[in-house]
Amino acid sequence: MTVPAGGYDPSFYELLYAAEDQHFWFRSRNAVIAAMVSQAVAGLAPGYRVLELGCGNGNVTRLLQATCSEGLVIGMDLFGEGLRNARRRGVTQLVQADVNRAPFQKKFQVIGMFDVLEHIPDDGRSCVKHSISWTLGVHSFLLCPHTRNSGATSTKLPSTAGDTHSPI
Repeated sequence: MTVPAGGYDPSFYELLYAAEDQHFWFRSRNAVIAAMVSQAVAGLAPGYRVLELGCGNGNVTRLLQATCSEGLVIGMDLFGEGLRNARRRGVTQLVQADVNRAPFQKKFQVIGMFDVLEHIPDDGRSCVKHSISWTLGVHSFLLCPHTRNSGATSTKLPSTAGDTHSPI
């Protein structure tokens, strides 16, 4: 598979896989994610659905499985290389798909995108598309790195209300 301009290079999966369990940055970030997600799912009825968009090697997805034991956790990634590593980590529900063409029809109560948005060539379009499914009652987590000179732009997300959901 070719890497889209501005996209992710799947050759990095093995290097990340070797570092993710031991490196302080990944461990600290996972502790923060676990604390935030634990609070979000505390009031949800068993059987809730959790989706991690761009799950890569399954480092966070494995954490979500442990944190969200009363729900169904699904990891989704564009690249098979990452999904193979996620399986090695014990992640059980995986889907290979593009974040802009997610194949889901049922609603998710928790959606996470952790350090993925910066690898999507048209990240503004992706945010607008997903904001339609990120409506009231859905816990959304979006983490992305930022540097002072990142050249980041701001995209105003459309307001959504009610219980309308896109196919995600």
